[in-house]
Amino acid sequence: MKGNVIDSKTDKRYIEKEEFEEIRKSARNLRDELLIQLLWDTGVRASEAIKIKKSDINFEEQKIKVQNAKEQKNTEQTDRPVYYSKRLSLLLRKWINNGHRESYMYTGSEKDEGHLLVTNQSPRMAVNRVNEIVKETIKRSSVDNEILYTDVSGAKRHKYTSHAFRHSFAVHRVKQGCPIIYLRDMLNHSTIEQTEDYLRFRDDDIKEAYRKYSP
Repeated sequence: MKGNVIDSKTDKRYIEKEEFEEIRKSARNLRDELLIQLLWDTGVRASEAIKIKKSDINFEEQKIKVQNAKEQKNTEQTDRPVYYSKRLSLLLRKWINNGHRESYMYTGSEKDEGHLLVTNQSPRMAVNRVNEIVKETIKRSSVDNEILYTDVSGAKRHKYTSHAFRHSFAVHRVKQGCPIIYLRDMLNHSTIEQTEDYLRFRDDDIKEAYRKYSP
């Protein structure tokens, strides 16, 4: 580490399952819980989450069509399917079908284009608001979200951010045996090397691997 700048390769933190449950339970309202569960279930980027529309959701298959924030090399694919849990399915139905989205909805002159995530100030949530909600929700929980460092602009960088959910998605699936080539496509990475860079394990993980794979 040079000065107060941390090596980006060491700034890869994943959220334990128990920590996630604490964070989810600390959500201020239905919308925030839905957002937290969406990030956990799908591994989407914050910039992808805010583009999801109600029409992108297939309730029958528990699938969402996500507009890719970054296109893979050598492909014309601009979107990909992501799949979600029964818990998120219940939250989505409650949010959309029971009128909660509309009751939370911005009522100004800007047109409602059917985005899933809305605020009372805009018909589409901004990326910085996603990050704020994650930070605020973790702060309300019992999960320690220590400040790791202060960046060159003076902003404090916490251990867990919205992007930590994406790293957590990767780590937990590898720990469950998901082939990395599948994970690459799930995360919409252009190379295996990008995906490998997400896989930063804790000491306990390494210890467990030593025991599990010893001859």
